[in-house]
Amino acid sequence: MTAVTDSRIAEDVRKGLWQDPPTLPARWFYDERGSRLFDEITRLPEYYPTRRETEILQQRSGEIAELTDVTTLLELGSGMSTKTRLLLDALTAGGRSLLFVPLDVSAEVMTEAADRIASQYPTLTVEPMVADFTESLGSRSLRDGIRIVGVSPGPTATDRLVGLVEKRAQEKFGDAARWPELFSGIPGGRVGKPEEIAAMVAFLASPLSDYTSGVVITLDAGVSSRSGT
Repeated sequence: MTAVTDSRIAEDVRKGLWQDPPTLPARWFYDERGSRLFDEITRLPEYYPTRRETEILQQRSGEIAELTDVTTLLELGSGMSTKTRLLLDALTAGGRSLLFVPLDVSAEVMTEAADRIASQYPTLTVEPMVADFTESLGSRSLRDGIRIVGVSPGPTATDRLVGLVEKRAQEKFGDAARWPELFSGIPGGRVGKPEEIAAMVAFLASPLSDYTSGVVITLDAGVSSRSGT
């Protein structure tokens, strides 16, 4: 690790471990081992986002390439870049040249993936970047009229979450409909609503948020910021 990285970890530990419950930013999970573990998690039957994203790219990559006619592809949080190959196939079809910039906090895994991709796509220039994208690109991207923002939601009443906690409520209370009680101890006494998360995303994407960049907005009713003091 570098001196800068050590300093950032120390600062996050000082801030996070005094909270109740103690917290640490998820980025510190993604060293080489953590990144490989997450890649394994994405292959589990319970982890549906990767399958859904893959289906979308399988169906739409050609259309995306045709409509955008891009010459540069920047992948934020690239990891193993597994799904990205579907886009790269479409974007380099017919010998088209493309600049691919994978960006991740895990240097080892990203570099390994970048080297493999560079060997598989002869018309592709690969320039990997090790960085936390919100902090690294949040100000520089504004020069090109691009804002970097993110949303980090807490527990949200999606169909999937409700289905899972209904089973727990049935086991605990004998009544699946009492699942909201499982969240009574968190600030606000409830989980978030999908429309609340959507409203924040819509705001961040709107002209009203033109002055916002380089941040991740946490929407969890204060769970991550409460302390024991």
